[in-house]
Amino acid sequence: MRDPVKRVVSFYDYVRRRPAHVFRDYLMDKTLLEAFTEPSPFRQRCIQEQLQYVFGTSDEAEAERMLQEDNHILAPIEKMEEFVDAVAAVSGRPRPPRLPPRNVAKEAATGGVPMAHEQPGYEEALAAIAEANAPELRFMERHLKNVLVTGKAITAPVAA
Repeated sequence: MRDPVKRVVSFYDYVRRRPAHVFRDYLMDKTLLEAFTEPSPFRQRCIQEQLQYVFGTSDEAEAERMLQEDNHILAPIEKMEEFVDAVAAVSGRPRPPRLPPRNVAKEAATGGVPMAHEQPGYEEALAAIAEANAPELRFMERHLKNVLVTGKAITAPVAA
């Protein structure tokens, strides 16, 4: 999982650099603050997306319950190599080679498109993103300082 505020900023900048992205036309004339505070599919996609993806819900209490009852291997993106080690150890499968990073450039070429951090209202946008993603931020603060393995141990390799 990735810090949701950093993830939203990165996603906004990424979309604006990709002519074929479905959200690009909508975002081209909007600052990050405007794009995030207006009701839109972009905003909807950017709120608690990781909890929704991992647990099928953005309800914090339900995610906590599932975390305790089900098998999970989770980690912050900064611990990707340790995460891959944990998956290999728990599954019994060989560890794959180092995973290449995706969309991690801080200052990618923008073709004249101002990046989020260069726009007016940037700090206000960060605050709004953090507020909207507070449950996800709390979840990460509680559980994802390191790799987290939960639930029943997997005792046999997972079938392909």
